[in-house]
Amino acid sequence: MPIHEDDAIVLRHYPLADSDSIVVCIAPELGKIRAVAQGIKKPKSRLAGCLQPLNHIHVTVFSREGQELGRIQNAELIHSYSGKIVSLNHVFAFSYFTELVHAIAQYNLSNTTLFRLLLASLKAGENQVPVEPLVRYFEIWSLKISGLYPNYAYCSGCGKCVKEDGFFALIKHGYALCRDCNSGKGVFIGSAASLTLQAMASNPPEVFSKLPLEAEAGRQLEQLTQELLELNFDNPFKSYRILKESLT
Repeated sequence: MPIHEDDAIVLRHYPLADSDSIVVCIAPELGKIRAVAQGIKKPKSRLAGCLQPLNHIHVTVFSREGQELGRIQNAELIHSYSGKIVSLNHVFAFSYFTELVHAIAQYNLSNTTLFRLLLASLKAGENQVPVEPLVRYFEIWSLKISGLYPNYAYCSGCGKCVKEDGFFALIKHGYALCRDCNSGKGVFIGSAASLTLQAMASNPPEVFSKLPLEAEAGRQLEQLTQELLELNFDNPFKSYRILKESLT
C-alpha cells in the first residue's frame, strides 16, 4: 500500500460513520485528495484539530492503486486560516476560494500552481487586504490556471491589441472584439478594467489587492468572471452568494 506525504490545504469534509469523516484537500503534488479520517469525531482524536477546512497541513495518506479514496494516517498543522483575526467577509471569501478549487481541481492530478494560488490568497486575506480585489484576482487566476480564460488580448475581428483600450468579451464564443468591430454584444471591459487585468498578471495577490480598484472596473470584472464560471460549471457557487450578500 503506497504511502504519500505532501503539504495540503483542507477544502471540506463529510460525515462517513459515527466517528469517521471523508476529508478533501488540495496538495501541490498529489492534487485533490479524498481520504478517510478514522476516529476524527472522537473527543481525544489527534486529527480533529488538524483537519478543519482552511487549515494548511502536512499530511500522510495511504492509498491503493486505482482507488480514489485513501486513508489519512497522520496530519500536522502548519497554519490555520480561519482564525479570529480574520474578518467575517474574509472568511466568506476563503470559503468561496475553497469551493472554486474543489470544482476546478482533479483528483490525484498534480496542480502546484492552483495550490500556490490558494495558499498565497489565504495569506493575503489573513493580512486584511481588501476583499473584493482579492476575490477578482482569485477568480481570474483560477480560470487561467484551469484553461477556462480565453485570450482577450487581441480583437478577433481586426487583430488590434485591446489590452489598454478595453474590449467586449463574447463569453460563449471565447474571444474579444474591439469597440469598432463589436455591435454592442458581450461583456464590456473598459480601459480601467483591462489595465487591472494587466496588473493581476504582474503582481502577487497581496500586492494587487492593495492597488486602487475603480468601482466600475470591479463591476465589469465581476460580470466577466461570473459569466465565465456560469458557462463552465453547472452548479452555482453557493458560497459566492453568501459573500456577495455580505459585501453589499
